[in-house]
Amino acid sequence: MLRVRDAAAAVSWWTRLGFAVEFEHRFEPHLPLYVGLRRDDALIHLSEHAGDARGPSLVYLYLPDIDRIAAEFEVEVSEAPWAREVHLVDPDGNRVRCGWVPPPAGAPPRLRVSTVNLSAADVPGLSRFYARLLGYAVHEDDPDWHYLAASDGSVALSVQHEPTHRPPVWPQTEHAQQMQAHLEIRVDGDLTAAVDRAVKLGATLAAYQPQDDVRVLLDPAGHPFCLWVAT
Repeated sequence: MLRVRDAAAAVSWWTRLGFAVEFEHRFEPHLPLYVGLRRDDALIHLSEHAGDARGPSLVYLYLPDIDRIAAEFEVEVSEAPWAREVHLVDPDGNRVRCGWVPPPAGAPPRLRVSTVNLSAADVPGLSRFYARLLGYAVHEDDPDWHYLAASDGSVALSVQHEPTHRPPVWPQTEHAQQMQAHLEIRVDGDLTAAVDRAVKLGATLAAYQPQDDVRVLLDPAGHPFCLWVAT
């Protein structure tokens, strides 16, 4: 968390590092702004409240695009023994050090799942459903592609416009549109309550339920997804 004087100016600076706004909060329209930003698993909170996180502070970020950041801010890359680094100062005097340790020569690149993409004829409708169900923040600059970011590091979702989308059939049958993938959503709490909430948001409980600790539902676009509890 960083104390800032002007959140809008600070957000503009942090977006140059590849961060995006995840949420904004004011107790009243005339009161200070509190903003959350995310880049992958890194979360930065910026607060205009005078009593929060009095700085200046130091933030260290591991980011792979060190050369792009150096060019963006017109600074040199420092070749330290522990990492390649750039040293920055934000508009409020907070020091931001970005470092990256290159993989050993010959090592394969690191791969990880970042986003699950769902097709839908109604992009706003499906993205709104999952945003409410999961508490994700929706970025909807492109009407044909919405990005949904998690605040807890969970895998992100995106919804892509596909006018010819055909909902898969559950359970699968040989001669119908088959399900190629589905979401597994863990429930930390009461499974029945979670199912009831999903249905109220627009999901449909599937007629076929193969397990007692799992409930299969269909989202508004017809994609099956599972709510499950650890047993």
